[in-house]
Amino acid sequence: MTKSILFVCNLNAVRSVLAQYMTNHWYAGDVVAQSCGIIAGSPDGYAASVGLEHGIDITAHESRYLSDLDLSAFDEIISFSLDAANEVQRANPPSDVTVNQWEVSDFAGIGESREERLAVYRVVFQDIERHILRHFGAKKG
Repeated sequence: MTKSILFVCNLNAVRSVLAQYMTNHWYAGDVVAQSCGIIAGSPDGYAASVGLEHGIDITAHESRYLSDLDLSAFDEIISFSLDAANEVQRANPPSDVTVNQWEVSDFAGIGESREERLAVYRVVFQDIERHILRHFGAKKG
């Protein structure tokens, strides 16, 4: 049976989006991931660039709000920030939905040059990848 995951972050622009597309790419058929934010963010070019370096294309993503989703449609909800975790709890997911929080740094505004910013985004990508691999096991795709 396919597992349904929701990744939740503050803006649904970087961390949750990368996690969604990484999970769907690596675990197609076993896991279906979606993402949302507690507020909708704008597409992030740095996240898209780093994703593409790893064969993950997030450029078609459209941000979504947590408040617009039916949380009973998911087997598990994973938050990437304390604010997102608090909003998930306020949304009162059904008791049969597993709720987790992964500590992934918020890096907004870090780095001055394009290369400095890309370096920070690469670290965040690797951090998310490490969480995903620990949670779901070896990549399938």
